[in-house]
Amino acid sequence: MSITLATGYTFIRDLLSDGDSIVIDAVLLRHVNDVYSAWKVASDDRPRLFTATQSGLTLAVNDRSKTTSLANIRQVLRIWRASSAGSTGTGSGDSLEWLEPWELISLQNELTDTGTPEKFSVERIGTDTEADQGKILFRFHPIPSTTFYYALEALVEPAAFTGSSDAPDLQDAECYGVYRVVAARIAPTMGYDDGYIDQIWRGVPELMQQALRVQEKGKGPRPRPQENPA
Repeated sequence: MSITLATGYTFIRDLLSDGDSIVIDAVLLRHVNDVYSAWKVASDDRPRLFTATQSGLTLAVNDRSKTTSLANIRQVLRIWRASSAGSTGTGSGDSLEWLEPWELISLQNELTDTGTPEKFSVERIGTDTEADQGKILFRFHPIPSTTFYYALEALVEPAAFTGSSDAPDLQDAECYGVYRVVAARIAPTMGYDDGYIDQIWRGVPELMQQALRVQEKGKGPRPRPQENPA
């Protein structure tokens, strides 16, 4: 059971002795979204499965490529032929072989016969159109000879929280880790010294400290030429 943001806000304020809620909910929400996104990037091990209906990976005859309808995919893990548009159940038994885009394009140009796709490539759409940013272009070979449906396994970007009833998709201990990082970020603005901030960080799993504290240091002021970075 994930720990809601409302409980997290109370936890953060306790760490900061902020009984008067000097740090308002809107500020906490912004920091929690930022830290949660970074946490998921560093530790995400919860892939999601998508049907062709959800992802848009329904291929018609002669479709050389298909752009997903999803714009929140961070990393594609694999795809396989499904038995129907609404199923992730296998229709072939094997995932497709992953090639580089240039390899796939070369195959399409050299071997133009149609058939059952066995290979695919992935590339992120480059566009200034906001609605299309983050979408993925898949290419296939052989070029489809009939309609095929493909299921997708991927890691996705977390949706931004919008209110205190939301909760991170993490174990309880990880949720509290996120809230501790938020407290550690805010603490300097409330006058806490490095010693106390280090105590807050000690409650964060060591692996995540290594990932997130490097990010925090990267946000500091640029040193003068004669100074060494902190």
